[in-house]
Amino acid sequence: MATNYSTATALEPQAMTALFKNREDADSAYGWLLKNGYNSSDVHLLMSEETRQKHHYAEAAEPETKRSPQRPFPLSMVLQACPDFALFARHGISSWRDFVSVAETVRGAFGISPSAWAEAADVMGTEEACVALAAIVQRSAMIKSPGGYLRNLTEKARAGKFSAWPMLMALWRLQHGQNKQK
Repeated sequence: MATNYSTATALEPQAMTALFKNREDADSAYGWLLKNGYNSSDVHLLMSEETRQKHHYAEAAEPETKRSPQRPFPLSMVLQACPDFALFARHGISSWRDFVSVAETVRGAFGISPSAWAEAADVMGTEEACVALAAIVQRSAMIKSPGGYLRNLTEKARAGKFSAWPMLMALWRLQHGQNKQK
């Protein structure tokens, strides 16, 4: 039996749960999600240990080649810390998918080359690279070369000496400090 999938809209819940009777259906759904703009960090797979062993999921898992943040970035916190990034969104930002899609527009607007952006996303992971870009946008008045700055952060990330969390927290505190004074 064929399974049809549809993309979510802003009015639908941000989380969806599905149950599959076999590995083929689960793999098909996962493939569909990846082809339709979701990334592997958007999808969570839960199964019993018995199922994992029966279907050899541990053997099928691909090795992680990208660094991933120690914990996920709450989108609402990122948007509060970096409100200028949302100005580039035509229809607002209500999901990580929206946030990531706006990054391409922002990258171009700030003169960051496609190669610098691709390298940052490859080394940091897409979400962390987007958070770093949002922080660059927020502090753009103080950054002379956004592309050079991103390349520098990418090299630090490659060496294991960069996390977007401190940048995000500093900007979040700055925004909340300014809002309290108003």
